[in-house]
Amino acid sequence: MKRLTLIAILCAMTTLNTSAAPDHSLYTAVLTDHVHEGRVDYEALKADSRLGEYLRQLASTDPTQLANESARLAFWLNAYNAYTLQLVLKNQPEKSIT
Repeated sequence: MKRLTLIAILCAMTTLNTSAAPDHSLYTAVLTDHVHEGRVDYEALKADSRLGEYLRQLASTDPTQLANESARLAFWLNAYNAYTLQLVLKNQPEKSIT
């Protein structure tokens, strides 16, 4: 149920008419700084404003206006993962998001 809610939120947030692609390098930098050996340092990530900045970019992007299918796929995969990180941060200290 949580996943369906998340997907509905993502769809609602991406209805704006901005065609600029989000800066995926920002998300890559966040992951580089806070994921080590497959483990996320949630405490450090919680203090990092870049995830919120990236999520705002996603929310203001119309994925139908992206250049090609690869760009749209990157958008949706990164959106799912970035919003999942935010979900975990908001609901800590859960042992699992399921």
